Amino acid sequence: MSKMLAEIRCIVNEDISSRVTQYDVLYEAITNAIHANSKEIVCRFNSFDNPIKENETEIIRRKVDTISVKDDGDGFTTDNYNSFCKYRSDYKKALGGKGVGRFVFLKVYENVSFNSQMNAEREERTFRFNFDFDTENLNGVIS
Repeated sequence: MSKMLAEIRCIVNEDISSRVTQYDVLYEAITNAIHANSKEIVCRFNSFDNPIKENETEIIRRKVDTISVKDDGDGFTTDNYNSFCKYRSDYKKALGGKGVGRFVFLKVYENVSFNSQMNAEREERTFRFNFDFDTENLNGVIS
């Protein structure tokens, strides 16, 4: 199979709607967990104080800093990971996937960390997804 490189920043800026929010990221993460045959999905939010001025009064509003989604699904198996690394993959087409969901994460966050444990031996696959993502040069990835 031949390879074609894609510019992640262009995909995120031009192909993903500017109206994407943290809710869309959460929806995508939960959908991925469901597609991975998860029976239990746990979502955790970390937030911080975000002071804003409103009519010359300072108001403290909480702002979500990180979202963590943990599930007991199949994990980043070799097939799942290969699909992740392919723009517009049709791997989950039968489930309604369009092969672009992971780019939604980068519309909201600059760095996304994935830590996946697979199979009974609990093999681990860990990687960061960001604008510099390189499928050929990943640390801590078990193929």
